[in-house]
Amino acid sequence: MSQSSVSSSRLFGGKMASQIQPVQIHVPADVVVEDLLVTNGETVRHGQTLLTFDVAAMTSELAELKELSLADQQTLRCSIDAPVEGEKPALPTPAANEPRDCQDIRQEHQNLIALFAAENSKSQKEIDLVATYLTEATAAHRRNRDVAQTHAMLDRILALSLTKASLENARDLAEVNHRRALNDLAARRSELTASVQKALRERHKRIANLEALIDTPRVLAPYSGKIVRVRRPPKGNALPTKVEVFSLLPQQEAGYAVAIPVKDSDIALFQVGDRISVETIGLPALVNDLQAEIQGISRDNQGRFLVRANLTIAATQTLAASPYSRQIVANSSAVNVRVHKVSVTAREFFWKTLANVLVLDNTPIVTILMAQARAMRSEGVFPALMKASAFEPRQ
Repeated sequence: MSQSSVSSSRLFGGKMASQIQPVQIHVPADVVVEDLLVTNGETVRHGQTLLTFDVAAMTSELAELKELSLADQQTLRCSIDAPVEGEKPALPTPAANEPRDCQDIRQEHQNLIALFAAENSKSQKEIDLVATYLTEATAAHRRNRDVAQTHAMLDRILALSLTKASLENARDLAEVNHRRALNDLAARRSELTASVQKALRERHKRIANLEALIDTPRVLAPYSGKIVRVRRPPKGNALPTKVEVFSLLPQQEAGYAVAIPVKDSDIALFQVGDRISVETIGLPALVNDLQAEIQGISRDNQGRFLVRANLTIAATQTLAASPYSRQIVANSSAVNVRVHKVSVTAREFFWKTLANVLVLDNTPIVTILMAQARAMRSEGVFPALMKASAFEPRQ
């Protein structure tokens, strides 16, 4: 081999993955599956029925939800119409089927109003009676001419005044407590209204979903392709959450991408547009000499160069015809490959290195060139390190 040649069929490890991934087909939550109509490995066409729902079970649930929704609406209506602070104790006659929560609110409000009215009336009567005594005592004191009775009359007036003030304070405190109780009841009514509104929204959403599912009680294949996985849900029971039932591999020409991590010292061997030879390893169905074309060169998260290439159409067809293709696609994961890179001349090596460095990052050119020169010197490519003649092909 001429020393102007940098490498001859260098080997690089990489990974290859299918660019076509299976499509997951799910069943909505709370749906009862009646029957699965396809099996694993079966080929299906676009629009084909894959499974059916239990319409009878969903219809029964729909009727129950509508009854609960009607009850929620009644609760919401009565909670909004329930009396608020300051209303008279006379309340509208509740409906025969009024929800229990509304009955409790109405009854408690009525009890509060009635109790306060009775206590307030009693307190007012006591205050009025003491006020009458106080008026009489004051009038008697004004008419009194006997100095000996003056002190006794003044003591009585003072005692009656204190009693009247105490009764008025008790009445005012009872009114404050009554208003506080009414406010607490109003807060409970607001909480009831909010919770009922939330439940009503959820039930309306579920009702709409059920009506749509009953209209179309089946799951259809979104694409033509092959069923590559089946997860059978429990029959006759509603699914608690959204569940994946099928994995469908779309029926279209598969494409394959190759990712190759490359050291700085070897990056000059690769350039966008170059062809590389790929062989699969690690699986029994070994496929050799698959041609790929480099699509891009970039840095990965660890700062290493990453060469990205796609298999050519011919290589894709070759791989698609092998059992290995189905394993790549069905597993939805990358597999190991061995990449063969043909030799390049020293002049090509130099200019490719320079081009890659200028395009990819700001790494000093000399640093990469020295690393590459050391690697090639160890292989006997260059007789001396960092000589200008080393980068020129021999005549």
